[in-house]
Amino acid sequence: MLFLLVPPDISELEIAEIAEALRSGWITTGPRIKMLECRLAAYIETGDNMVDLRLKRQSVDTASEWFA
Repeated sequence: MLFLLVPPDISELEIAEIAEALRSGWITTGPRIKMLECRLAAYIETGDNMVDLRLKRQSVDTASEWFA
């Protein structure tokens, strides 16, 4: 069995955001989580976005001909 190993694709912005969160002392709760919850709620405000989010979570390609 062949396993392909690839380096992670992590940008400097993502590293900076993670470092900022760690330095803040708020790891699992706090203002950043509240901001994420608000942005996620705005994204899934409609049923279509919720279905899209569930499909993405299950790695379903929503751009395929099945969803056209």
